[in-house]
Amino acid sequence: VSGMTVGALARSVAFVAQNAHRQLFCDSVAEEVAFALKMQKRPEEEIAETVERTLADMDLTQHAESHPATLSRGDQLRVAIAAFIALDAQVLIFDEPTTGQDWHGARAIIDLLRRLHAKGRTIILITHHLYLTGRFVDRMIVMKDGGVRLDGPPEEVLYAGARLLECGVVPPQTVRFAAARPGLAAARPLGPEDLGGDDG
Repeated sequence: VSGMTVGALARSVAFVAQNAHRQLFCDSVAEEVAFALKMQKRPEEEIAETVERTLADMDLTQHAESHPATLSRGDQLRVAIAAFIALDAQVLIFDEPTTGQDWHGARAIIDLLRRLHAKGRTIILITHHLYLTGRFVDRMIVMKDGGVRLDGPPEEVLYAGARLLECGVVPPQTVRFAAARPGLAAARPLGPEDLGGDDG
């Protein structure tokens, strides 16, 4: 991206902060999604159609006239995402989107990101919650002191042993369990669902 202008980056790359609700400032969800489109002076008919389509895609239609502050944290995150999707951002960067979520809420967010990826968008997820990512990401990058230390598929990165620990990253419980058992370590399971058969 070093050769791109800030304006070009803003049209193609979106950053959703850890506290996404702080990015919201309009009086309704529909206004929030329309805001950047209005700043770009898009035709009113195009804005209306884009907002309607985006709200439907993000399952927010029922909240169109709601004030973002009245929504749950998960819904506020979806509003922030919707505002960027309306601009057709192709690269979405999320900083700890599952913070403050229980297991079900966190899984719902990860599933949402997977759906966005399936529609052709590049998703970059910044997180310390490795137990959520094993089966949900294609590539993991571990950084330390501003540099890349590990880069590869989850099965490679999470089983990097001492190299991972040197970065201050503790692998998920399933990985630690399997890594201590040669038979399981060879299979490199990433989550509990990888460990057993139908009888659990």
